[in-house]
Amino acid sequence: MVRSKKKDGSGSIYKSQQCEAQTLGKRQCRKRTARGKMCWIHLKKLKGLRVKKSKHGLGLFTTRDIKPKKIITPYEGERMTKKEAARKYPKNDARYMLCSNTTDLCVDARLSNSGVGRFANSARGSSKANNSRITDRSLNIKSRRKIKAGTEITYAYGSGHTILQPRSSQGATKLPPKSMRGRIGSASNVSGTKKTGYTAWM
Repeated sequence: MVRSKKKDGSGSIYKSQQCEAQTLGKRQCRKRTARGKMCWIHLKKLKGLRVKKSKHGLGLFTTRDIKPKKIITPYEGERMTKKEAARKYPKNDARYMLCSNTTDLCVDARLSNSGVGRFANSARGSSKANNSRITDRSLNIKSRRKIKAGTEITYAYGSGHTILQPRSSQGATKLPPKSMRGRIGSASNVSGTKKTGYTAWM
């Protein structure tokens, strides 16, 4: 059973559900969660991850050491094409959307139980560099280097981005200029940033 509540100020929709993991007795866990698909006990035990408070509100943390270039978690949510995303958010007001730059895939994680990937933050504004990145085609969160247990998982995204511009009068999806696609940072300082394979709309 899924229980839903209205949106908060961030555009997120709170939804709780029964934990999807199984107990040692081969029965579905009876605990409920609104932070991904597993209760915090099973998330820690099975995935080595925790969602808890960070400097940015809630953040995704690892409870075990992670080797370089390892997939940490997929970015889960409602999957759609870029045209579908443009129709769904004609005002460019999505807050938990990722889109691939080489495929037609977009993932909307506005529901709080979409998956724990939605809780990963950017290290922007801190003295630390991002320790992870998004793989383009599958939109997985993948480690850049060794990450020690207890560390917050961070990857680069920019609040100055829009994944999709409103549709043109001909009905076609309008993408940002090539010089702006897949870059990290705000529109005012994007020129010196590094190109990536995805675009974050957050």
